[in-house]
Amino acid sequence: MEPAPGNDIDPAYLQRLRARSDALFSSVVLSRERALRTKRGASRMRTDLDEEFRAMHRDLASLEDETRASMQRVRAVLAQLGAVAKRPQLQRLQSRTDAWAPEKRMSRESFRLMLEDEMSARQTPRA
Repeated sequence: MEPAPGNDIDPAYLQRLRARSDALFSSVVLSRERALRTKRGASRMRTDLDEEFRAMHRDLASLEDETRASMQRVRAVLAQLGAVAKRPQLQRLQSRTDAWAPEKRMSRESFRLMLEDEMSARQTPRA
């Protein structure tokens, strides 16, 4: 084919240019589609992470509440124990126990039972 008069551009060159332009356009379209999919995936991931953080926050709040309640129970037990420890009889028991060093002669469980028996005997009203 002979180029038209006044038209110095080779038709084969125009064909190659058109093919490159189409390929570039397809590449841009694919890049946009990938970017959109990535954005949607990131959005889903952020939503999932937000939900995970909310669940973790709820768990932490629950743990704080449980810890607070446990600390209140411990304080109540310590207050009761403090009231009991002021009794002269139990102070004598403590000094005897410290001098005797029962952990060397008996198990912790038997010592705990002995203390519970002593405490219940002290708490029951005498007739």
